[in-house]
Amino acid sequence: METPKSRLLQLLSSLSMGQGAFEKEIGAGNGTITHAKDELAPALYKKIAAAYPSVNIAWLKEGRGGMFFSQDTSIPEGLSSESATRYMQHSQLMSEIAAQRAIIVHLQKSIDESQRQIAECQKTIAELVQLCQVVESKTLQ
Repeated sequence: METPKSRLLQLLSSLSMGQGAFEKEIGAGNGTITHAKDELAPALYKKIAAAYPSVNIAWLKEGRGGMFFSQDTSIPEGLSSESATRYMQHSQLMSEIAAQRAIIVHLQKSIDESQRQIAECQKTIAELVQLCQVVESKTLQ
């Protein structure tokens, strides 16, 4: 039987993301997912929804609908065979777009963090260069 935790692990697989990276991404503590029982804490659902608005929380909690909001697996009645096929292709494409958007959000956050770290390194390098110049000037005296 699928549980919210097993669906969360499916989501992580779909996002190509490990548990630790996901926990960091949503602002959860280390080990939150590992130590979670079959059910997830309500606060965790809120954090996931805030970080990944395209994730269908009803799917995560209860298995209703698709993983992402754009996934609609029901075909409207009265469609011809050809129209039903197109409808399903459209739904699959929209689902893929939602998944790709979630991945893009994750990658953008990673880029932002990397840029912050680069800025810190550049600041440290500038401070070290300045310190070297002071030491060099005192050595020459």
